[in-house]
Amino acid sequence: MSDRPSPPPLRPEDVLTQYGRQDATGFRNRPRPGVEEAISVIAGRLTAAEAHALVIRRGAYRPGFDVVRYTTVAALAEAGFRPQRDPTPAIPDHVLVFCEGEWNGEVADRFDSCFGMVASEET
Repeated sequence: MSDRPSPPPLRPEDVLTQYGRQDATGFRNRPRPGVEEAISVIAGRLTAAEAHALVIRRGAYRPGFDVVRYTTVAALAEAGFRPQRDPTPAIPDHVLVFCEGEWNGEVADRFDSCFGMVASEET
């Protein structure tokens, strides 16, 4: 049993941050088959440097290469997704985003449409 208090439930207005890279890998918009059942995001509005430090935890942050994008719990829920807190020792504000049914190309596009513009610098 953890000594950490349980994080508060997600609220519709809560901002979620997704880390990505400005290269061919970009942002994950569907789970990796056989590896994941959901997509990881972080509760809160983090800068690219903050998200890099949590997600990558090694190597230097590279402005313009390490990037983030933002959405809200409400935007994901309205698009048919289910964000759920999933704290980890490394990322206490870790959130998993689930979708009922097959996560196909249409669902991946719908997931992408929940996010605003990509941010690469301190925002």
